[in-house]
Amino acid sequence: MPIPHELKQTEAPDKPILCPEQQKAMDLAMQGHNLFITGSGGCGKSVLVKALRDEFRFREMDTHLLAPTGQAVVNIGGRTTFNYAGWTPSDLAKPLNGKGGFVEKARSKQVFTRIDATDVIIIDEISMVENHFFERLSRVMSIIRNDPRPFGGVQVIVVGDFCQLPPVKPFGHCMICGSLMNKTLRISSCSSYPQEHGRFSDDDKWAFKSPEWSKCNFKYVHLKQIHRQQDEAFVGVLQKCRLGKPLSKPDVNLLLAHETDIENGTELYATRKEVDTQQKRKSEEQE
Repeated sequence: MPIPHELKQTEAPDKPILCPEQQKAMDLAMQGHNLFITGSGGCGKSVLVKALRDEFRFREMDTHLLAPTGQAVVNIGGRTTFNYAGWTPSDLAKPLNGKGGFVEKARSKQVFTRIDATDVIIIDEISMVENHFFERLSRVMSIIRNDPRPFGGVQVIVVGDFCQLPPVKPFGHCMICGSLMNKTLRISSCSSYPQEHGRFSDDDKWAFKSPEWSKCNFKYVHLKQIHRQQDEAFVGVLQKCRLGKPLSKPDVNLLLAHETDIENGTELYATRKEVDTQQKRKSEEQE
């Protein structure tokens, strides 16, 4: 049963104005629930993340904002998931337990103190967090905090859109022993212990496929109000693109039938060869 977080008698932070669905997420978080907050681009996830951080810290909760990439960290002002746990990408080739493993690295004084003192973690861009990384972090935190609950009993709030970017190079190494994974026909298995350490399909890469996800017993909050765009027709087209739905003729006309100045527009290409060819052509035009 989650424990509501008490207000402290300190100066309140400047609070952004939240819409009703954002406020619902805020209320659930302050009641102590684990949350999965999702929604398409422009629905106010980043604003809500910062509001949650400020409110938790106002209530004197030791709160860490985490994200899987450096760029995502810049956007929210936090630290990477690797950095929080005292790991580096090269550590993925190490075992969960044993000498030099993930648990041992997390027992360093600085990391141990940080994890042990944590009340709340907020993980942004959850779609890019791999299944095994999510499970590995949860299990290590449980060991460090001597608490069998997911993430050692820390309140967990994950934020993101699983229709966006997936994990980068999932299942590179076995979560248990660190061995390279064999990959055949979209199936990954441990090269050292293929039977004991499991087989995983490409669809298993998402964090919500981890057993730890269901153990977290997340309350789901789907933010549907779009704040970034006001044109409902354009928002509708964007939603179709997000979900991979075909565009109608009126949708296509909406995108094409308007004046644009593309003389100095950014050009995107699928391959480096095409980029090199275009850059060479542009350079020759300047000569």
